Amino acid sequence: FDCRESVRPMMFYTGDISQDGKSAKFKGNGWGLLRGSRYYSYYPYDAEGTVSTVHVDYSGQRQASDGSSAHLGAFDYMHSWVDVPSGEDDAINIRYRRIGCTAKMVFAIPEKYRTSAFTSLTLSAGNAIFMTSGVYDPSREYPARGTNGQAETVTFSGRQMSGAFTIDLGGAQGIECDTDGKLTIYAMMSPTAWAGQNIEVRLDGQKSGSK
Repeated sequence: FDCRESVRPMMFYTGDISQDGKSAKFKGNGWGLLRGSRYYSYYPYDAEGTVSTVHVDYSGQRQASDGSSAHLGAFDYMHSWVDVPSGEDDAINIRYRRIGCTAKMVFAIPEKYRTSAFTSLTLSAGNAIFMTSGVYDPSREYPARGTNGQAETVTFSGRQMSGAFTIDLGGAQGIECDTDGKLTIYAMMSPTAWAGQNIEVRLDGQKSGSK
């Protein structure tokens, strides 16, 4: 957390997050929230992050098995801000808003490739439509998006764009499709306007690449 006051330093606390991920208990000794102040927080941790600059990087994603989404957490960027009341109550309720989006892709694998393990998925477009990395300001209030308003349309600086997006599948061993010949892949991405784009999908495997 960072309290944006010029004479007050950044404060970090250790804590335990509940199993359902909906609450946390912070541990400290004789500390409290500064009443009448605004606090900012972001996820996941950025060692170089500040109150005004947080880095986002969607490269390096690796899915462990067919249909697994366990890898998404490290790329599910979000942030929050909250004002502490000036009264006696120290309690605050932190509501995070997501920055990216989850892409779910389901492929029907041809019969001749079903015995092969797949090692990577690459999406390619004629234009550089995929944001691989960028920097945003967590202290800004961005327009909400989504039906429940739990996500935001964030403006990035220093954006790195690419015409291709690749996700690793299972490392050197690769992953196999299910018994019905379906392969389900998840990825975290920056929201991208795909309308009107011609996107090529390539799955590479231990036998050979297939499109």
